[in-house]
Amino acid sequence: MREKLRIPNQSHNNEECFTDLNHIKLFLRFVKENDNSNNEFDDSYYIANLIGSLLSVKNPYFVKKILKEALRFLQLELVMPSYQNVVALKILKKYNTFCANHNLLPKRRIEEEKIVKLLDSIKNALEKFKAKFSSDSRIICAFLYHKIEKMFLKKKKIWDILIFALKYIETFKLEQKFIAAENLLCTLYEFVCKHKKHFYHMQSLLTLEGNKKVVDILWEVLNQPFASVSIKFRHYAYLIYRYVSGI
Repeated sequence: MREKLRIPNQSHNNEECFTDLNHIKLFLRFVKENDNSNNEFDDSYYIANLIGSLLSVKNPYFVKKILKEALRFLQLELVMPSYQNVVALKILKKYNTFCANHNLLPKRRIEEEKIVKLLDSIKNALEKFKAKFSSDSRIICAFLYHKIEKMFLKKKKIWDILIFALKYIETFKLEQKFIAAENLLCTLYEFVCKHKKHFYHMQSLLTLEGNKKVVDILWEVLNQPFASVSIKFRHYAYLIYRYVSGI
């Protein structure tokens, strides 16, 4: 079912290849009418996949209804968290791309007030969720990815994204939260790999000042004493440095 929602309607031309409206209606019905009260098994992954599929569609219809369902499940996560927060993590992963696909970034371009209110409510729910689960390394990593992906979709300079992420990771290292810092650097590496054509040989696009700033941060990580950083942390830093320098 998850894949079926992404099947385009062949009646459209290639430039407007949207998911069939009936598929969206069906999945919205699955989400709204889902009742797991009499089921001894947990349905967190089922719900996460439904929400993730809805947030993957590019069809302009039902945008408000999909946002409402995303908000409803985020609010539920604050009261009754899903197993390992998989529903919230799925929303975090798909939300920015959904907004970009429907021209909801930045908000000042949106004419419909109801959608602006929905986006504000989702933002508030995400902030509450982040505050509640701030000690969970998975959640911290998901929010870093969410933040840098949003910067990327807003067409921020790629080196500004990298500097922001590295400085954010450094704060965890300074607080001696080494496992969290290691996981965050792994998350940053995944992001770099996903957008490698933008990062590859990035140094050639930088000014001397910007180049020095990026290289200094990465070089400092690579040359820190072994007591300060793990081999895994140093390995991810080296891989990112290779992408940036075009080695």
